[in-house]
Amino acid sequence: MDGNIGYIKLSEINISEKSLPVLYATMQFIANAKALIIDLRDNGGGGSDVGSVFESFFLPKDIPLLEFKTRNGQSQVSKTVSWLTEKKYDNPLFIIVNKGTASAAEAFAFSLQNNKRAIIIGQQSAGAANMNSWYVVNDHIYLSVSTASPTIPGTEESWEQKGVQPDHVVESGKEVEFIQKLLR
Repeated sequence: MDGNIGYIKLSEINISEKSLPVLYATMQFIANAKALIIDLRDNGGGGSDVGSVFESFFLPKDIPLLEFKTRNGQSQVSKTVSWLTEKKYDNPLFIIVNKGTASAAEAFAFSLQNNKRAIIIGQQSAGAANMNSWYVVNDHIYLSVSTASPTIPGTEESWEQKGVQPDHVVESGKEVEFIQKLLR
């Protein structure tokens, strides 16, 4: 974008061994941008089969991000990955969210906001934090049950039903313009 601002629009988050080369190429492409906008508007989420690698481009290795608490009392803490050797992005980071931003997209924004690494712009997100598992009832009916709840490690703080709260609430469609003004 004008002024050497990087812009990445993600319609979903699905990171796997197969998609890592695309992620690496994208991050290399924007490596010298003076600021980066990650647009997560209407991103319903997804996940990562290889850990919190996307977050790891913006934070040091082994930083606790989220604690996933299950119904049976077990918990697991996700951290930034230690194996990423690609260059980290250290310049200003802005993440755009809206009411259509959900699940893994919210987790990304929430984690980077909580670690004071990104400024969140836009509207409150969907508030879809809990992880669901699907169970087959019969050929026509499937049941979705919340089976794990992510929180800031050691707390009960989550975005479930509250959404990720923007640092700057901005009218829909005006988010990029707002960020450009902030950067001037």
